[in-house]
Amino acid sequence: MLKLNRAAKAVEKMQTAWRACIACDFTTNKVYKRCAKAENELGDKFDIREFHNQVLETGSVPLALLGDKINRWIANSK
Repeated sequence: MLKLNRAAKAVEKMQTAWRACIACDFTTNKVYKRCAKAENELGDKFDIREFHNQVLETGSVPLALLGDKINRWIANSK
């Protein structure tokens, strides 16, 4: 019975890690797309350090709100 409990815990851990990995990958992809959009729209005015500041100073927010903020930043930076 002890081995079964360990196996069940290991499977549960892997399922959790897999979900976290997918969520992280999805988030990273969204941020990269926003960065590419900003770079494309701003051209020479694009500053990667300022983009990072915009993302980091926002803190933990839903991706939709972060996207809205980045879109406003792009519009104000033109």
